[in-house]
Amino acid sequence: MQPFLGRSADENKGPYFHANLAAIKSSNNTGTSSSSRSSSNDQLACRNVAIFCENDHVLLQRVGNILRDLVEEIPNVETVDYYNSELLPPEPGLSPDIFIRLKLNHIKENIWPYDLKLQAEIQATISDTAIPGGGGYKNNRTPPIINYNLEAKITHKSETTGYESKRYNMAAKDIAEQISKELAKNLKNWQEKHGLLPELSEDFYGKYKPNELPEPLKSSGVKKLYSYSGFMKHNETAWQLDVTGDFIEQLKQMQQQMIELGWMGIDSNFDERVLELRMKKENRQLYIFKRREDSSSERTVLISSNSQNEDKEISTRLCIRDVELLPDEELYLAIDKLFEEPIDIELIMLFERMHNSQQREKYFELLKSQPPSSLYSQVRLAEMYEGRKMFEESKRTLLRAAAMLWAIRDQNNLKGRLKKLAKKLGDEKLVDQKPDKELLLDMGYIEIKKDSDTLCPLK
Repeated sequence: MQPFLGRSADENKGPYFHANLAAIKSSNNTGTSSSSRSSSNDQLACRNVAIFCENDHVLLQRVGNILRDLVEEIPNVETVDYYNSELLPPEPGLSPDIFIRLKLNHIKENIWPYDLKLQAEIQATISDTAIPGGGGYKNNRTPPIINYNLEAKITHKSETTGYESKRYNMAAKDIAEQISKELAKNLKNWQEKHGLLPELSEDFYGKYKPNELPEPLKSSGVKKLYSYSGFMKHNETAWQLDVTGDFIEQLKQMQQQMIELGWMGIDSNFDERVLELRMKKENRQLYIFKRREDSSSERTVLISSNSQNEDKEISTRLCIRDVELLPDEELYLAIDKLFEEPIDIELIMLFERMHNSQQREKYFELLKSQPPSSLYSQVRLAEMYEGRKMFEESKRTLLRAAAMLWAIRDQNNLKGRLKKLAKKLGDEKLVDQKPDKELLLDMGYIEIKKDSDTLCPLK
């Protein structure tokens, strides 16, 4: 219930005051689905958020504005920008960490004053990219952040009695709270599992470089949606492409024309249900796909009545994600600076899969010189010893890591990697072996004497 509200009706004309009395009875049925993809060391980025309203209905605009204030209160979120259906982000700009797209699927309401009965369905799509795609793709140049997609569909029913200075305000607050709660819950889970991406130097963030679509993809039905620079990329641009007729055959023709222009195919799937095409050229990668929520609904019928017989055409909406990554020389230079004093081993680990040969050797020497501070560092060091055929050192380090598993929650299933390594070393039981006293002492643990309150350092 909102018992009493006051506001100035016109700030430019002095302290004119409105009093409002309203109460709401509501119910919400929230259906959610989420997915995430990650590799070793990937972490959560969530400092900067952008909210986009895809409809111009007043209810959705109210939801977006209230949601902005609620998301600002979520831990580790620093900035939240809001864009309505008529306002797009300025170019160039830095990519948000989280994209929230709001869509009003349907609404039903009465028109009686002071008694608003409302039924509405709001869909929120929350992702680390402007337009989430279907499948996942990671390689040694993919930024070390987790990829995720959270869908929340809120079926809202309410009755608001009394006077609201802004129509739908209480219903919008009710809906926005549902979305914010789902976002906060998932961010907390992902952070606990993967950790939070630390603040990094500007060397890891690209300078904006505008790109044009390759000629085969240009058509009258293409529309630019967003364009940014960001973490490890000079450009990420999202496009929308409406194709009429046999879109699969047209996409195959586009692929062949791209190959003739020097593009290389990464993978493709021309099944209508999971359509996707990935191609690359130098530091650019193109991903063409159907949006997940559009898979069954985004095929529309276009009717032209130039004659007595109506011609019908099927239009399919595709999405294009065009990404230009940092070139190798810029990335290696940024990583080189991480090896300068003061050294943060955790930051070096974050970019491990991108190291060149010299950086890998420096990383190996650092791990050898560091005390066994983290489970991952010991697992990785044991693997690197084994790769260099230093089997005794690998076994000894594996036992240290296995000992740490007794005290540390294994969020990333590192035990599975240890078992695989133990098999290579010829003894799969090493991982489950209970650590002995000498090993624990060597790792810096202390012994608590029985019947004594004294902690005895044993190193």
